Amino acid sequence: MKLTFLGTSAGEEYPGIWCECDNCARARELGGKNIRRNSCVMIDDDLMIDMGKTAHVQADRFGKNIRAVKTLLVTHSHGDHLSVHTLWARHARFGSGGFDGEQKPEAPPSLPLTLFGSRRIKEALSGDAHKVVLEKGEITFVEVEP
Repeated sequence: MKLTFLGTSAGEEYPGIWCECDNCARARELGGKNIRRNSCVMIDDDLMIDMGKTAHVQADRFGKNIRAVKTLLVTHSHGDHLSVHTLWARHARFGSGGFDGEQKPEAPPSLPLTLFGSRRIKEALSGDAHKVVLEKGEITFVEVEP
């Protein structure tokens, strides 16, 4: 089993996006391991815990293929742990389809994804703006209870 931490920070990230303190300025200057993004872990190459707004950037940074994820465990519905937009973009695949979210016929389908999460996560994925995430059948949602 191989664990890759793609992010170890909270929602505000580190250095803080809008912060100009000495610590944040120094972290920006040093770069590398001093830059911490939203909490996200990959186990092997096909299991991910949390997929916040920076998960895809961090996956690229660490040489991981986010498109190979088959199982996603979401701990809670905060945006730094669940980016509904990222999952919506997964269906739309803008390199292969139009901006209306419809795929071109020659676009290969996304790999199936099973998402485990709470009722609140399902509600977030089912909102009017993002219901395509569940309706198109590319994501199987499994509700978990505390």
